[in-house]
Amino acid sequence: MGKKKGATKPGVTREAPTIVVPQDRDAAVKALARMGELQRNAQTIANEADKNISRLQEGAAAKLTPIREELMSLFAGLKAFADARRGELTKNGATKTIELETGLMAWKDNPPSVEIITDEKQVIDAITSMGLKDQFLTKPEPGLNRQAMLKAPELASTVPGIKIGQKEAFRVKPTEGTGELTESNVEQLLKA
Repeated sequence: MGKKKGATKPGVTREAPTIVVPQDRDAAVKALARMGELQRNAQTIANEADKNISRLQEGAAAKLTPIREELMSLFAGLKAFADARRGELTKNGATKTIELETGLMAWKDNPPSVEIITDEKQVIDAITSMGLKDQFLTKPEPGLNRQAMLKAPELASTVPGIKIGQKEAFRVKPTEGTGELTESNVEQLLKA
């Protein structure tokens, strides 16, 4: 048997696999039988690993549920506190960010978005009748081009059934946390 360098660690060698060539029909039958046995063994190991992974995931989910629920409760409480005292905390709107010893709370505008408030087909018909087909519809199949609408929000908002909006979101960022939390990503944690 020869030596072959390992692919994962420099300087580590491993033995090259031995190739067994059957010399007759009986040896070929035995090789196939052995391959079937090895496949079954590999599948058994993989199934056992999958079961262990599932058990770990279930255990983690059980531990994470109360954490997620407490995060949501604390977030809702901080939002209620900040909303009730917004004028005081923001110095009557002079700032949107409140710095506390353990983190930040802020109100920030989300990016503008296009909201379809009627049937999409009616909106497409309205865009066509207003002569805005090239600007606000996609090709070859007519669909709404929301990016184009966001680039021309004044014109897009004249189309019946289209509403261009921007919402303000409350956010918190604990100093010792792993990132910023908003109502929508805290809700996503609860669904995960």
